[in-house]
Amino acid sequence: MARGTPPLWTQHPTLDNLINGISRQHIGTYFFNSLVVATATMVLSVLVAGSAGYALAHVEFRGRRVVFGLTVVGVLIPTQALVLLLFEIFRAMHMLYHYAALVLPVAANPVGILLVQAYMRGIPTELLDAARIDGAGGCWCVCGRSRSWRLASRLGFG
Repeated sequence: MARGTPPLWTQHPTLDNLINGISRQHIGTYFFNSLVVATATMVLSVLVAGSAGYALAHVEFRGRRVVFGLTVVGVLIPTQALVLLLFEIFRAMHMLYHYAALVLPVAANPVGILLVQAYMRGIPTELLDAARIDGAGGCWCVCGRSRSWRLASRLGFG
């Protein structure tokens, strides 16, 4: 049986649990792992979604409608349905304890690709044509070597 209500504030505050968590429980390692995975995921997602979105919006290639359709279908498949399949794939490749097993499944996020593609469609093709006339190349160079990609990425991502 409880006697009364417990106090709202403790009588003797201490930071022992915080010090224990930082010193003995390897919080620094966990923070570093989270930082590496979050940074790699963000960079790879922006590169993949930006490149794919630009290609789907402004580059005519064979199979473009098929790629767009597969991207839309990818949005409809819930990530939870793929977890066991991804586990088996990474286990067969002996990659269960690698950062890549956390980063690669979310790198080509179909929602991100469709969002970038929809935004890139708003960039006038005349503007990109003018950039090409001024000497810009195609978008097939990754990491911004193409002036056309740099123009689209500056207009698309600020």
